[in-house]
Amino acid sequence: MATGSAICIERVATYWPEFEQNGTQNVKVKDLLSHRARLAVIDDDDGILNVEDILTVIYHRKLFFFH
Repeated sequence: MATGSAICIERVATYWPEFEQNGTQNVKVKDLLSHRARLAVIDDDDGILNVEDILTVIYHRKLFFFH
């Protein structure tokens, strides 16, 4: 396994295979950690989402692009 800054340039899917869907296959760990992975916002105003619900949303949403 890579250590230090080498982890940051790896694709998230290297460590989290389910993440590799809907255009997220090239997202790097550094993008995810710096909030630049272009993931859509998940609304949890009611506080009812659990981890499984959040993962389902992440797996099935396409990347969000700012214009």
